[in-house]
Amino acid sequence: MGFIKKNIKLFVGILIGMLMSGGVVFAATLMNANEVAYIPSDNGWNVNDVKSALDQLYNKAFPECEYSAGATWTFDYAGVAQDFSVPCDGSYKIELWGAQGGGNTTRGFGAYTKGVIGLNANEKLYVYVGNKPDLKDNNYNGGGNANNSYYPTYDGGGATDVRYFSQTPSGADLAWDSFNGLKARIMVAAGAGGYGTYNERQGASGGGLVGYDAEGYATGGTQTAGGSKGNAGGHNGTFGKGGDGELTYGGGAGGGGYYGGGGNGNSYSVWEGAGGSSFISGHGGCNAIAENSTSDNIIHRNTSEHFSGKIFTETVMIDGNGYSWTTEKTAQADGMPTHDGSSTMTGNAGNGFARITLVSLN
Repeated sequence: MGFIKKNIKLFVGILIGMLMSGGVVFAATLMNANEVAYIPSDNGWNVNDVKSALDQLYNKAFPECEYSAGATWTFDYAGVAQDFSVPCDGSYKIELWGAQGGGNTTRGFGAYTKGVIGLNANEKLYVYVGNKPDLKDNNYNGGGNANNSYYPTYDGGGATDVRYFSQTPSGADLAWDSFNGLKARIMVAAGAGGYGTYNERQGASGGGLVGYDAEGYATGGTQTAGGSKGNAGGHNGTFGKGGDGELTYGGGAGGGGYYGGGGNGNSYSVWEGAGGSSFISGHGGCNAIAENSTSDNIIHRNTSEHFSGKIFTETVMIDGNGYSWTTEKTAQADGMPTHDGSSTMTGNAGNGFARITLVSLN
């Protein structure tokens, strides 16, 4: 890719002007620095010699991308942050699937989010894939704890998200529950609430802008607050984390998300957890967090655009029950894409998943 392609005509013009006014020594020095054959300044350099040297120097510093449009990277649940180093300047499609709530089999599914974003070579994203937890204490990326010391209830499903740090993050920043890390999320697909034992109460699904409520009064996460706990105990959801179940007898825990769903408790029955909410920077109806927020004082910008300036276009948000969200939920459920994009499904069952696709090169 030459300098003309990168629109650096002014720089080339300056060098040509130098050549015409006796700047051949500079041109020869440039050629020598580029580790190509050294041509002494008295060999009669011309404009084409200068342009050739510039093009070779540029191509050495910025080699052609080894990937073409359609290249895809996938991320399964791993229990740790997974980094993605951007290989080339271009547009990338990012798709996320949140996890199903623990214990659920026929409902309580994870949400789906998608968007296209411009990225530069050598930038880095961090992908966090949530899981469908086992009975308890095996949740990752935001699902609440069931606290099932008496009844067999389940943790909430983890969200799946992508984080962008303006500066190189520390090891502590990369922990899934680091507040600096949670602030860095530019896209989140919500997880579902966990199972409760009463009448086989399966958890509520991960939401779009708002998570689904559970029986027993636990509510889903929103764009500015965690879901409320159940009327018989449990804990409220918070920024990035589903609410825990009631401590003594247990209860289905809330799903992870931008804000987590409320956890539930026991009152002659053990209720299920509520779903978390989703978020996409640039998607209408989302409310981005402010950069100066702290864990004790979360401030919202009243805009969908993340403070980093990383903004998605062509956004899609589908909740775990298969309903699309613009600024509100659509009337008809059409489902979401499967992980390989070959079909559709109501919501995401099992662990979360993420896929990044190179759409076009700059």
